[in-house]
Amino acid sequence: MEALAKILNSVNELQKASGYNEASTDLFGQYGKFLPYIKIYSGNSGEVASGKMKVGCFGICKGKEDPIDIGKSILAIPIAWRPTAMNSNQSPPLVYHNKASESFQTIMKRAMADSNSGNMYGPEFLLWLDGHGFVTFFHGSKTARNAATAFHALLPTDGSLKVGIMTSEMIKNDQYTWFGPKIELSSQTMQTMPSEEETMEAVSNFLKAPDSQPMVDIPPDAKVEDR
Repeated sequence: MEALAKILNSVNELQKASGYNEASTDLFGQYGKFLPYIKIYSGNSGEVASGKMKVGCFGICKGKEDPIDIGKSILAIPIAWRPTAMNSNQSPPLVYHNKASESFQTIMKRAMADSNSGNMYGPEFLLWLDGHGFVTFFHGSKTARNAATAFHALLPTDGSLKVGIMTSEMIKNDQYTWFGPKIELSSQTMQTMPSEEETMEAVSNFLKAPDSQPMVDIPPDAKVEDR
């Protein structure tokens, strides 16, 4: 317990030092050493069409490797977060984390004006997934941004790790059907937990990532597939 408390105190100090704090959470509701990232695959994605992924499932993406299908439900621990904006029309896409920068603001305005423009913005979370390790999860669509407050609520700001059950939910309106993320506090126990060393390395890389970094591990055609 003493070692765990030390890790969480260090994580919280890094989060505070990053400047990505409570004052920046207006992104809610509205990648240095790149970690694997997860996304939800829609019915019109190429991976679903080719049989590599099932529709509505989370996939872990690692560079140019085929995604790993982890299903529609998995235990996750939110560890840290940062603001992110990305224009997927660029090749490779460039990512910005400084919300006050002109580039970040331009992408955000374009995304708000046209959700299909290839521009995305929102909070990005560092998660520990049971059995899979550290990944990032970019809440770049309006649906995902609306779900981000629940992820943020499970961050270890009070010094305790909170296990959540993360699910993919189908959403429908009169015109479209798509999937969005959801997370709820869970009483289940993680089968695997990170060490202090790998936690601090992952958090440091995540929070200290330089602005305007080329996302070489993201395919040029990457785009938000929900609404």
